[in-house]
Formats: sequence, structure tokens, C-alpha cells
Amino acid sequence: MQYFILYKTTNLINNKIYIGIHQTKNLDDGYLGSGLAFKRALKKYGKENFKHEILKYCNSLEELLQEEKEYVTENWVNREDTYNLKTGGQSNGILSKDSKTKISETLKERYKNGEIIYHGKPYTPT
Repeated sequence: MQYFILYKTTNLINNKIYIGIHQTKNLDDGYLGSGLAFKRALKKYGKENFKHEILKYCNSLEELLQEEKEYVTENWVNREDTYNLKTGGQSNGILSKDSKTKISETLKERYKNGEIIYHGKPYTPT
């Protein structure tokens, strides 16, 4: 059986929250979330310091995406206590101003350090 779930994962250290969606055949697959900010927090604090809760079961991916849109709004993304960097409903989300700044700074640093290659060679911004 395929499950379509909307979930909430809470950091037990700082109470920051991530809301996301997941498709799985195994509800005990250990999945806690995704996204850049959330993955960094998971690495920093360790899986044992996060609580995972299922908020809602859906009947299809379409229904699941709609639920995510309703939960992970622009207001949600702009809150200080969330790990979500863009609105819900797949890749068409709206990035918060803070998220845009963080992404820009990260990319500039990665280009500068040669971690990102542009047309076969390290990118040098002008």
C-alpha cells in the first residue's frame, strides 16, 4: 500500500518546525524531512533530537500537494521558527526574502571556493 502523508518534524532543542510531504510504502522508514535548512539542522543536532508526527493522510499525490500548499504558506515560510524555505506544493514555491539572501550568499561562496564549476572552470564573478 502506498501512503501519502503530510508530516511535521520538530527540533526538540530549539522547537523549530519543518512541515513536508512524503510518499512511502513503509510508515516506519525513518524519513524525517528534506530541504537545505532542515538537513543542516539534522546534521547539527542529530536525528535523536527530532520528533516526527503525521499530520494528515491523503488519498493521492495531488491531494497531498494541495494540503502542503495550505499548510506551508508564505506566512509560514517567513516565520523564524520554521525550517521551510519555500511555500508548499512542489517546486513552484515562493522563497522568503531571507531564503533568497541565504541561497545567494551560499552560491557566491561556493563559486568563490571553486566548489561550483561554470562552463568547465571555476566561476569568477565580475
